[in-house]
Amino acid sequence: MSTSFQERSMCGRLTVVTGGGGGIGKAICDVLAEKSVQLVVADIDLAAAEAVANALPGARDGQKHIAMHVDVSNSLSVQALFRAIKDVYEEPVSMLVNCAAPSSPFT
Repeated sequence: MSTSFQERSMCGRLTVVTGGGGGIGKAICDVLAEKSVQLVVADIDLAAAEAVANALPGARDGQKHIAMHVDVSNSLSVQALFRAIKDVYEEPVSMLVNCAAPSSPFT
């Protein structure tokens, strides 16, 4: 099977997926990892993000996927996330996928 130009251009790109610890965010992480994208799985539930990052395709083949905590409802948490990413990776973030959403109990 041939690889499309889009797939080749994504290879190795650093991508942050907020809400990556479950649901749609996890599914997006799975698809992107299969395309050899380097992932930061960011979620308010760090344990869930770590489980996803450790299970991603390529995680054991030298592909550097990491999990980080973020609370997207808190701007300081988002700033801290991107500072931490800059400390870990030499390359800049190429893609950002926002799947996290703050929610409140319905009344």
